[in-house]
Amino acid sequence: NSNWNNAAGITTLQDYPGSTPLTGITIRSCTFNNVQHGVYFIGATYSLVDSCTFTNSWRGVSIQTGKTGSGNPWRSTHHNTVKDCTFTNMRENNGCEGEA
Repeated sequence: NSNWNNAAGITTLQDYPGSTPLTGITIRSCTFNNVQHGVYFIGATYSLVDSCTFTNSWRGVSIQTGKTGSGNPWRSTHHNTVKDCTFTNMRENNGCEGEA
């Protein structure tokens, strides 16, 4: 079991705008329980989440473009795949409904 206070089980985030893009990440057959985000792709490309289980969490897989502190996008997130995963008992967090 994970601790709900952990923001994410697995997070991708480059250190700074000029850093090398994260690409080709594979997350397979993992179990995420009681976390806010199971997998959080920020600025990742051509990556895969396959055959994972997400339970009692707020969001199973979150995917977003990387942004600077001022909110300007600097690393696009694209061509990522989530397949054959199971999402059960997704939870509300501060009034926001849980989702896959």
